[in-house]
Amino acid sequence: MTAGRLLRRGMVFGSALMTTAALIVSIPQSATATTTRVLQGSATCTDGWYPSSLQIAAPVNSGYTAAQNQVAVPATHAIQFTNTISSTATSARLDARCGGFFGENAYFSYVPANLTPGTTTVNVTWQCSRFPVYPGPYVHKCDAASVTYS
Repeated sequence: MTAGRLLRRGMVFGSALMTTAALIVSIPQSATATTTRVLQGSATCTDGWYPSSLQIAAPVNSGYTAAQNQVAVPATHAIQFTNTISSTATSARLDARCGGFFGENAYFSYVPANLTPGTTTVNVTWQCSRFPVYPGPYVHKCDAASVTYS
């Protein structure tokens, strides 16, 4: 009687295991390439300084990520960077500091880049500036100037 009970339990367990394996195999797995895209960004400051402390958020209301693979362009004082973002992102925001003031308290403002969802590379150029507000400190503002796809 005990051997029969163990045999039945083993068969039920084996059947459940096979059903689970069949489900895992039959559920389509999404490809990683279709869930992300590359954002190539370029930022300049209107005052001629290099922008610093670059942080990207895509979409706008998501958390920030430091701009990756930053390269300075001496001819234009631009910083170019490349980040991986979600292919479903419909907007991107850049926060950066201008004016050579790295440690000051600051407020940030922006005009976002409006993105079309997809998997093609998106290229965004930002124009950043810094201006005082009363009673202080400063507002750092980065506006998306152009968006192209490649």
